[in-house]
Amino acid sequence: MRTYSMFGRGIYTTSTSSKADHYVMNSRIHSHKHIMLLCLVFVGESEKLYGPDYTKTAPSPGYESVTAATTAENGAVLYDETVVYREDAVVPVGLIVYTRTGWQPIM
Repeated sequence: MRTYSMFGRGIYTTSTSSKADHYVMNSRIHSHKHIMLLCLVFVGESEKLYGPDYTKTAPSPGYESVTAATTAENGAVLYDETVVYREDAVVPVGLIVYTRTGWQPIM
């Protein structure tokens, strides 16, 4: 079963704001405001993966999270990405509201 998420069904996080912005969706087409959550992520011992595993539902035994190796490390992603598989591993601590310069809604 393929989930179309590179490391299976989990909570995907990144410290790269431009990567996070790529996944921000605005459900209100008439608003130019976008919202991104700033979170603490409890990574624990992280398993580094160099290629996709679309069926993953948890890290391997002994690990608490998955970290994607970047292309600079001969991995599959351009920017950092960590996946946790438990909701209590992510704690929102802030909210960023912003607009994209020159952004136009798709009609």
